[in-house]
This record gives sequence, C-alpha cells and structure tokens, in this order.
Amino acid sequence: MGWVKRAIIFAGAFMAGEAIARPADCMLAVRGEILIDGPCDFSPIAPGPDIRKGSFQITAGDRFAIINIEPSGQSLGYYNEFPGSQKPSGRLGRMRPDGACWKNQEAEICAWKPGESRGDVVQSADRVIRCERKGAPEIVLSLGDHKAFGDMVSCISGDFVADLTPCAPDGGYGLSAPTGSAALVGVTKRWQELDGHSGGITNFFSTVDKLSFSGGWGAAWDWEFVADRLTGDARLTVKGGKALEYKCVAVKQKF
Repeated sequence: MGWVKRAIIFAGAFMAGEAIARPADCMLAVRGEILIDGPCDFSPIAPGPDIRKGSFQITAGDRFAIINIEPSGQSLGYYNEFPGSQKPSGRLGRMRPDGACWKNQEAEICAWKPGESRGDVVQSADRVIRCERKGAPEIVLSLGDHKAFGDMVSCISGDFVADLTPCAPDGGYGLSAPTGSAALVGVTKRWQELDGHSGGITNFFSTVDKLSFSGGWGAAWDWEFVADRLTGDARLTVKGGKALEYKCVAVKQKF
C-alpha cells in the first residue's frame, strides 16, 4: 500500500468518527515553520492491520498532523501540507519519540496535557546513579529520566544494552521497535500486553531498598542489573556470562 493511500485512510478514520478527540496543547513545526502552537484536539487512532496502538492525530484550525506507528514499529509522520485540506499530503518520514514529542531533522509533532508545562516534559533526571567496576565501562541509572507516552520512565545505560531503548516506567515495561533505531514505541504496566510484541522489552521496578532493570526480547531476559539502595552494591548478570559486581553512588549533574 502506498504511503499517500495509507495516510488518507488514517485521516478518513477520524472523519468517520472512529476516534474520540480530547483537548491538548500541541505544536507542529515543519522545516522551521510553526504550523500549530497552542490548544488542539488530540485523537488516538484505533489499531488496525496497518495501524499500531499509540498512533494519533492532532488538529488545530485548518491544520492537522498524524503519527502512524506501523506493525513493524516504525513511526511515520504526516501533515496536511495545504491549510484546510483533508488530505495528509505532507510526508515527514520516520520520527522518534522524545518526551511528549515526535521528532526528526525536519519536523516536530508534540502533544502535552492541558496546563502541563512544556519545559517540564524534557528535563534532567530526578536522580543519576553511577555504577563502577574496575576495568569495566560504567553503568548509569537515570531515575525519572523523562516522560514517554504519559508515564515518567527511568533508564539505564551500559555496553551490554543492544537493540532496544532501555527505559521503562516504575513497575512496568518499555516496548522498543524491532527494527531501525529500536526507539521506544510504548509503555505498559500490564505483563499481559507483552504477548505479541516483536521488539525489545525493558522492565524496571524500585523499592525502598532495591532498583532493578532487566531487558531482552520476548519472555527471555538477556540481562539484569540489580542495585542495593542501602549499601550501594550492585550486580550485573548477562545471559551466558558470569555475574559482575559493581559499586554505585548517586551523583549530581553538572548541567
């Protein structure tokens, strides 16, 4: 199916009343020109054969934009290139989620909750924890790193992470695209929703005395990192290798 035909089908779903719009604060910027900036209608797109959960449309005045998440996990952006047109003829290409926005080098599509500060969406992590082991690359935990799909997510970085975006909400899961940059395409706190996801999955949970990240594809975890919040001791376990001990400390960001 051609991209123009597919995009027209998406737009037609809204005109047919298949999506319930809710108020939001939106921005659409294309090649440096701001086309939407303020109150808008946010409409989730009902999943279908060519449309994955998480797809949506924003509309304000005579402009609208669409983010379509394909079954492969690839996210594509469209907008009505001509004001007042009902056809999303402007193709924006692949876009990646970044807080409340979807971005690439040419465009940005954003949707915030009414009253939510735009400046609070992309922010410094609430707490950064550095974990070190002699002779090994450091591991960094970013608690409350940013908002994704309406939830605050925490992230982990390390050389053992591959083919997924290692971020997830507390007590939940982050779902990554199976191809391309393996961008985050959704979050959930229901393990039942993991069935059928073809990309990488990250799990995170915290208690008063422990932080735990794990990641992999499907039901089998490829790695797990668990840190004791009281002692600072941590352990990395990678499938097929021996457990490695780390020492963690909270650090302050310089900027």
